[in-house]
Amino acid sequence: MNTKIAFYVRAEHGQAYSLNFQKALLDKFVARYGQLSKGSIEVYCDCCDSFSNLGPEYGRLTRDVKDGKIDVVLVADIGRICRCALELEAFLNLMEESPFRFISAGDHLDINGWAELERYKKENA
Repeated sequence: MNTKIAFYVRAEHGQAYSLNFQKALLDKFVARYGQLSKGSIEVYCDCCDSFSNLGPEYGRLTRDVKDGKIDVVLVADIGRICRCALELEAFLNLMEESPFRFISAGDHLDINGWAELERYKKENA
C-alpha cells in the first residue's frame, strides 16, 4: 500500500529559510523510517503573519484529510499545526472525525488516530 503523506510547513512571511529547513527536516525523517519512505508526499506550505489564522494550505490539508486523501500528516514541530488553543482544538476535532496518523518530528510525537490520542492523554494526565 502506498502511504499518502502530507508535509505541512508554515512560517511567517519573508522566512523562506524556515520553510526550506522544515521541509529538509521532514525529508530526512521520512528517509530514516522505512515504512514512510515508501509513501507519496504532498507538501502543503503556508506563509502567514505570526499571529494570524492558519493559511489556505492548511484548509486544503484538512479537506484532503477529511476526504481520505491523506494517511499521515507530518510536521517539523507542533507549533506548525497550531499556535493557540483554538487551533489545537480544531486539529483535535479533525483527528476525531478522520482517521490519520499525526507525527511531529521535532517533538517526537506520533499519534496514530483518535484512540491512541485518548490513551496518550490518559497516560500523561
